[in-house]
Amino acid sequence: MSLCSQCGIEFSCGMIDTVWAQQCWCMALPTASKSKLIVDADGQAKTCMCEQCLTTLRTSRAKPGG
Repeated sequence: MSLCSQCGIEFSCGMIDTVWAQQCWCMALPTASKSKLIVDADGQAKTCMCEQCLTTLRTSRAKPGG
């Protein structure tokens, strides 16, 4: 199981948590530019997020001023 870097919930990542690496659902989403990455307190880019956190983030960024 993977841990969401945003909320900490456990979730299954298709790229990491399977016996044979497969394409995860998140790979079908457009990628963000480096300036749009989420970083932790140390300035390091956060890794995988659960579907709910990633969807919430993408929705908030799609809004003007997001």
